[in-house]
Formats: sequence, structure tokens, C-alpha cells
Amino acid sequence: MTQDSESVVVPREAQDRRRTALIERLGTIADLACTTPLPGELGDVAYDLLRQAAAQIASDRLHIRRLLAAAPSTSVREEAITAAIAKADEDFGYRFNLTRLVDGEETHTLFMDGFEPVEFDDRDDGYRLIAERRNKARATAVLAALVPSTDEGKRHG
Repeated sequence: MTQDSESVVVPREAQDRRRTALIERLGTIADLACTTPLPGELGDVAYDLLRQAAAQIASDRLHIRRLLAAAPSTSVREEAITAAIAKADEDFGYRFNLTRLVDGEETHTLFMDGFEPVEFDDRDDGYRLIAERRNKARATAVLAALVPSTDEGKRHG
């Protein structure tokens, strides 16, 4: 079976049902193999498959327990998000000046920390750019607060 480059997202409930069914079927075959041993190479392959599946399931359970133990509580995450947004807003600086007024035509210049000045004929365009950059700064700060940089991810990725 081949799969397109697009990944298929399976809901967690469906994954849990599949995992439970797999565990039950593995238990059934293990019980049957104990009462009626499989002969020769077929038995060797089947028992090896059972051992590998049991080891993978045990590893998955341990990994899930570790993830749940390390996950911050909802209130801790909410506090981290609130603090990150507040810090991003505090660090976000800009100045939006009327730089020319000729025959009723306005030109505004936007000065933002970390960016080159930008001129606008329409003030609304400048405010849209401010909002876009502020939102990006907030999003970056929230991600940094919720996904701390560690070397652990490099080992598995």
C-alpha cells in the first residue's frame, strides 16, 4: 500500500481503539501459541513478532507516561502564554509619524525596532503592518514559552 506525500491524521480515539484491538489480538495469539505451539520457522517468526510487539507497546506506554508527567498543567500553560504575550508587547516598539503633507496628500513613515523604516500613503496600511508584526512577535514568544529548546528533540528527530 502506498501513501501520498500528505499525511493522514487519525483522531486520538481511533488510534486508541486500534491500539486496544492490537493488544487484544496479540494476547489472543499468545494464548493460542501457548496451548498449541507453532512448529519450526513459523513458530520462531511468530514468537519473535509477539516479543517485538510487546516491547514496542511497553515502550509506547512508558513514553506516554513520561510525556504526561512532563506536560505542564493547563493553568501553568495559560500563565506562560499570558506572560509571553505581555513580554512581547512590552518589547515591541514602533513610531508612526506623519512625514509629509503636500496638497492634502499624507505620507507616513513607520519606524519599528529591528526593521528598516517603511513609508505609507495610506495610514491603514501602516497599522495593518504593525498588527501583523505584533502578532508574529506574540506568536514567536508563545512558542518559545511553550516549547523550550532542548537537545532531547535532536536525538529523536
